[in-house]
Amino acid sequence: MGDGIIYCDGCGQQVLEPDLRKGRAIAVASHSFCPECVAQSATKTSPAPKAARVAPRPALRPGETGPDKSRTAGFAVAGVCAVAVVIAGAMLFARTPKPSPAPESRSAKIDRPSQPAAASVAPVPSLPSPQEPKPTPAPAPVPAPRPPQGSRDAIAPEKAGDFVGKTVTVEFTVVAVGASTRSDTLFLNSRARAENGAFVAVIFKSARAVFEKQLGADLASLEGRKVRVTGEVKLYKDSPEIVLDSPSQLQVVR
Repeated sequence: MGDGIIYCDGCGQQVLEPDLRKGRAIAVASHSFCPECVAQSATKTSPAPKAARVAPRPALRPGETGPDKSRTAGFAVAGVCAVAVVIAGAMLFARTPKPSPAPESRSAKIDRPSQPAAASVAPVPSLPSPQEPKPTPAPAPVPAPRPPQGSRDAIAPEKAGDFVGKTVTVEFTVVAVGASTRSDTLFLNSRARAENGAFVAVIFKSARAVFEKQLGADLASLEGRKVRVTGEVKLYKDSPEIVLDSPSQLQVVR
């Protein structure tokens, strides 16, 4: 066998040369098996044969020789080699790995349920934004008549009715001077006849003498003259009038 170290192909243990010489270990071609692996393989491969009847060997006659021992040894070696070959084949078959099944390809197509196509939605038309109603401008307030504040702000007698309850100055021409026969009250009329709406300046009897003294003449002389009277406008029988209590309320313009 040589001096090289031999290891068992079955278990990996060292195969000793004495075991090879005695036939307990086997080394065939490039395969080697220890006594334990040889015994296990022999047990697995072939059942123990039944004991055969051995016929009694006939006695040798004088001059005959026994069977050839060299031939018997050759048969024994051939049997050992056959057993070794069988054991080696069994061991190789046992150690050959079974082919694993091919893995399933990851690229295999997986059938998935098709999703329904999204229904097309028509665009909602944009609605015009509601316009806020424009506020209606409030009508401009009509200014109340402003009472005159001096001789330049004197009003016409026709406008006196618009200032009832207010103190104003009315400029007018005395068309007629009238007097009451019962109370001796004097009236400076802006019209020839007393009519509804005609402005009148009234001087009672108690103040008549004071006016004539200040005027230096009879009040009847004011007829045809333009005068200005100042005082609170009042209504008497739907006609505006100013009662003159003091000569300061009367001014003769011309």
